Amino acid sequence: MLEKIRQQTLALGALARVAVAAMLFLLLAGAVALAWRLMAPEYQVLFSELDAQDASAIISELERMKVMHRLQDEGRTILVESHDVYPVRLKLMSKGVNLRGTVGFELFSDSDFGMTEFAQKINYQRAMQGELARTIMALEEVRAARVHLVIPDSGLLRRGDSHGKASITITTRPGRQLQPAQVLGIQRLVAAAVPQIEPAAVTILDNRGVALNAAADADSGTALAGGDARLDIKRQTEAYFIEKAGKVLDRAVGPGRAIVTVDALLNHEALKVTQEQVLVAAGNGGEGAVVRSKQTSQSEGRPRAAAGAQTSDAGAAARSDSSINEVEFQHGKRIEQIVTAPGAIRRLSVGVVLPETLPPARAQKLTEVVSMAVGLNQARGDAIAVYSLETLAGARHESQAAEAPATDAPPAGTDAFARIARPGGAGATPVSRDELGHAYALPAALLILALSLAMLFLRRRRADAVRLSDSERVRMLHELQEWLAPRSPGGMR
Repeated sequence: MLEKIRQQTLALGALARVAVAAMLFLLLAGAVALAWRLMAPEYQVLFSELDAQDASAIISELERMKVMHRLQDEGRTILVESHDVYPVRLKLMSKGVNLRGTVGFELFSDSDFGMTEFAQKINYQRAMQGELARTIMALEEVRAARVHLVIPDSGLLRRGDSHGKASITITTRPGRQLQPAQVLGIQRLVAAAVPQIEPAAVTILDNRGVALNAAADADSGTALAGGDARLDIKRQTEAYFIEKAGKVLDRAVGPGRAIVTVDALLNHEALKVTQEQVLVAAGNGGEGAVVRSKQTSQSEGRPRAAAGAQTSDAGAAARSDSSINEVEFQHGKRIEQIVTAPGAIRRLSVGVVLPETLPPARAQKLTEVVSMAVGLNQARGDAIAVYSLETLAGARHESQAAEAPATDAPPAGTDAFARIARPGGAGATPVSRDELGHAYALPAALLILALSLAMLFLRRRRADAVRLSDSERVRMLHELQEWLAPRSPGGMR
């Protein structure tokens, strides 16, 4: 069999033998690759988007566990065999591998009994920072978070008016961004988890160092942080009232036909007023409740008879009694604390422009409806103005007509040439700049035309004077050659 195959192979040409050998080699390589593919283990993602520190800690633990692994995405993704993904992941979590450098309350699992109070406070602060960072990283938009807490010391000799602070750095996922409501939620989360920290004392930055908390929490009783935040609150308030008034006008005069604008003056100051009032007990004559009553009596003796008088009771003395009654009352006390949050409306101004003039009765009713819709308060100084386009156009024409007679007088900045008086006696009026322009336009045009003709004539004469005929050119050429020809020593050319 082999000899027959050998003879058939030798019977083939050289090119055919090379083709057969190449086919056999390709078949063998394909079989080896297929076998390697079928026998090679399948790898799946264990962890992805890791930092260098976290990837190093996980790889060290995998090598200690003798688990085969691979790296992808510049070391940020770790792959293990498909059948080991979930068991290895659970084992790593049970061993307390700190991903993204965060540690939580598992820090106290193996606590040392000889640890000092200062070390315990530091560990507690680290655990709180790690737990908060893990909670914040649970958001879909957040890829990494780092929390720093400043917790004031508490004790008998410490001041009780010190407050804590917190700063958070957040790295968002590509193409994702935190909304203002989420930023405010993170502030309240930290304030609720850590004592002695207010939401306004929590600063949140992104990976570029830009503060995400543009305004402090309104519940904290502090004013808004910056002018941009105040302007945003003003815009939102005005848009809210414009929408309410626009719904009424769309139903009254037609959709989109009326123009409404609102200007809201807001109070950005936070006020805290404390009122104290004394309460008198009822049914006691307005003097309050009796707490203690004390009555003191005193007697005094003095002789009544004059000196030298003969009486049978010489030693008798007159007696006088006095009493002191002391009563102590107790009054009640009521303390009220009124806190006004920033953002209250101080004054509201509404302007409405209608497409056409309405009858006075209908216009008055429409004004009342719009005022009720936006909640105008005259005691607060709110105002509303309702006009039509025809009324505004008529007022503009009237203002132009009123300014028309004043055009005879020269405007400010007019030079002396505009005040030339018209001939005609003492009642001459000044000439305006336009009239001067019309008066001097024709002479100026004639002067320009004359200058143009003169320049054209001079140019033509100059061209005629320079231009030569052919015979003149030949003659001048001969004269020039004779003048340039060398002369003989005797003076002959």
